[in-house]
Amino acid sequence: MPADLAANILVVARILMGGAFFVAGVRSTQSFPKLVPVMTTLGAPFPPVALAIGIALKLVCGAALALGLWPAYAAAGLIVFLIAATLLFHKFWTYQGRERVEHINAFISNTALVGGFLAVAVSL
Repeated sequence: MPADLAANILVVARILMGGAFFVAGVRSTQSFPKLVPVMTTLGAPFPPVALAIGIALKLVCGAALALGLWPAYAAAGLIVFLIAATLLFHKFWTYQGRERVEHINAFISNTALVGGFLAVAVSL
């Protein structure tokens, strides 16, 4: 693959991945009052603070990645977010039936996203 094509694909990947997390951060900001009780129920420590940190990671790291600002650090921030969120929200082993399947799928998807962010981080 020509180097310039690979570089262009990497830019598109950064924009898509970072942009998606930025948009998710905006949506989470709008849902903050609804999400705090969910985080409380799931046993998150200091739910409003944990939620604010998670939203900040999505907004700041998502925008930075999409804009190509410190992309390795932005990818690392989103990896930290994904690991924490996945372990908090998608404990598939505590569910049964259809709910378990949904959480397994989310766990696997988030694992794949971590892989994608690792690839972006080392491609720079």
